[in-house]
Amino acid sequence: MALGDLGKAPHAVLELLEGLSRLHVEEHLEEDLEGPSGEPRIDEGDVGGDPAFALEGAQATLHRSCSQPDPVPEVGQAQPSVHLELSQDGQVDLVHAAVIVADRTPETQQPCANGVLSREMRTHLAHDVTHYERRRRLTLRVGRPVCVGRGHVRRVPERTREEVAVDGSTGGLSEAADLAPLLRESAARQALQLRSSLVLNPVENFPLPDDLAMAAGPLHGLYNSDKVRSREARMASDHQFAGRRDLERDCVRAYAAWARALGAADASLRLLSGLHAHTVLFMSVSRPGQRVLLLPVEAGGHLSGRQVLERLGLEVVDMVVDEEGQRVDVERTLERCDGSPVDFVFVDRSEGLVVEDFSALTQLGSTSVYDASQHLANVITGDHPNPFDHGFDLVVSSVHKNFPGPQKALLATRVADDVWRLLLRGLSTYVSNMHVASTYAATLTLGRSDWLATYSKRMLACAPLLEMELADLGVPVVRRPAGAVPTHHVWIREGSRDRAFDTFEALEQCGLHTNFRKLPYGLGHGIRLGLSAAVRVGLLESDVPRLAALIADVRRSGPTPVLRAAAAALSREVWDRDQAA
Repeated sequence: MALGDLGKAPHAVLELLEGLSRLHVEEHLEEDLEGPSGEPRIDEGDVGGDPAFALEGAQATLHRSCSQPDPVPEVGQAQPSVHLELSQDGQVDLVHAAVIVADRTPETQQPCANGVLSREMRTHLAHDVTHYERRRRLTLRVGRPVCVGRGHVRRVPERTREEVAVDGSTGGLSEAADLAPLLRESAARQALQLRSSLVLNPVENFPLPDDLAMAAGPLHGLYNSDKVRSREARMASDHQFAGRRDLERDCVRAYAAWARALGAADASLRLLSGLHAHTVLFMSVSRPGQRVLLLPVEAGGHLSGRQVLERLGLEVVDMVVDEEGQRVDVERTLERCDGSPVDFVFVDRSEGLVVEDFSALTQLGSTSVYDASQHLANVITGDHPNPFDHGFDLVVSSVHKNFPGPQKALLATRVADDVWRLLLRGLSTYVSNMHVASTYAATLTLGRSDWLATYSKRMLACAPLLEMELADLGVPVVRRPAGAVPTHHVWIREGSRDRAFDTFEALEQCGLHTNFRKLPYGLGHGIRLGLSAAVRVGLLESDVPRLAALIADVRRSGPTPVLRAAAAALSREVWDRDQAA
């Protein structure tokens, strides 16, 4: 029975559902799913490639706990809630599952009797989990054409994403209703695939689930102020939301914690992302026609920096690039500013193999801004120099790249001066909902000081080691200058755009997720790697030689079945160490 044939056998699918309607999750179980009469079980390869998956850090498998399946409901008939139970932390309300029936020849087709899967059927179970007060709430979805939600079974028409997008005949909310199960299935499938993959680029990371759970709680949709006001001040304001006093106090405490961690006078987490912070910052403190000395893309600057500044009516002056030294030529840059002073210095370093010293540029008498998104965790833990110690006035950073927090950004100031007060007024104007639950989540992660210290040091140890191992294997890595403080970036320089993209695709097909891009300093196209996300989920220094060998072999031989399997095995070993998942 092929996937498309599911529409012809809804009762078989419903029988399967009922056969799975009472399961238990217990630690370190070896039992596999069996029918009441010893029918064929689901073997190891049938549960997402790995029968054990993490729930509250415990390795768990599924087994039957009911002796007989429930009666098969009719389509549209109400049914009891499907649930799982955790041995440690109580009930799991629902489970998110996608059931896929693999192609079978007529000779091997077997009916799905008594709610038991035959060996030829594949089941992918995903735990797309929301954590809240030690409970996990999920929904059950059985692959098209039958979907099961809370208490009801209904048929869903078989429509591809493209059909849903272009067919306007359904209209209204029915289009979203048809799309919803497809999105759930896709998200569940991607979550499983990630556990057989390694994210090896420097701009993505995985938040800590227990901390991120705050963003899925009831605080997520609330508006609040981040100022504690007296009754008189509240009455004098333009508007107030009731019941937000605790949120206001907690925001002030969170901002103070971030300011102390960065050695700042004050901080704010109202912003949603790094680029959002750039835009709001310059909207708040600059005027059209002012001049900004900018780190250009050719020296590792942000791809969108110039466009944002010019759109705001600012004149951009590029720092001078020393391509041979892979750095900014500070002396020539200062000479460029001699006759035409600048109002702002902006260093947003998206690329770089080592920490670069820009301190001389902060002495121009301009407001200086440094974006620390690529090494925020390293700065907080003291493994990288603090931009404030180099003379910068303002630090901006996302907290979801190098730092494994939620989608959020911060602003911090060395001195609470007139520029900072002007910036705070702009924040109040240009940011209405500050997504306060993410402020909680980011600050909870900031509080994991011991974990962050280990994470930062391991990240900075693994990157130079990977570079060295790749070089020894003949991979054309760009060597970082000796004696400098390393970042977690690694670059592979290819001879052409086509060759770089071939390497990128081959690695992708093996589950090694990198960046294809044009490298700075005139190096041409290549592969950009970063180790923050991989270290976050469990990569150790001892894994690096094996990872380097895989990258070298895939680059040389392509994504062969053997290399795909080897890469998936390494990825699963790394993910299995993730104590925060």
